[in-house]
Amino acid sequence: MAGEKSNKRLYQLVGVVIVLAVALIALIYFYQAKIKPPTDIEAEIPPGINHIKSIYGPSAGDNFDKPESTVLDNDGNIYVADTGNHRIAIFDSDGNFERVIGSEKDTPFPLGIAVDKNGNIYVTSLMKKQLLILSKEGKVKKVIKFKK
Repeated sequence: MAGEKSNKRLYQLVGVVIVLAVALIALIYFYQAKIKPPTDIEAEIPPGINHIKSIYGPSAGDNFDKPESTVLDNDGNIYVADTGNHRIAIFDSDGNFERVIGSEKDTPFPLGIAVDKNGNIYVTSLMKKQLLILSKEGKVKKVIKFKK
């Protein structure tokens, strides 16, 4: 008797699960029927890669070499410490190249860069272990050596 009760209960449980599964499938089917598929967008997509704007270096073929840091001045100009090329590249706020300051002699391996509100440029040099303070024009105003 106990085995029959157990089997009857199992059959009832399986029946309930089957009814619930069928009900769920029916709900999904009717819900999907009401959803409209997305319409195609009528936009023409040109072939290939669309270049919007990137900064690769001062000119074609003159790319950055291990740029380490960037900073913006008050006017939105972009300063890039171009470490591998021993220079600071300066771009206007639209990303157009303006000029390069520094050289292997003056700014070897520039790492960090900052610009104050007066336009003075602060550059740390990895190789010479120093901080250079440059004028807006890129002339060395002061050199602060780090202790070893």
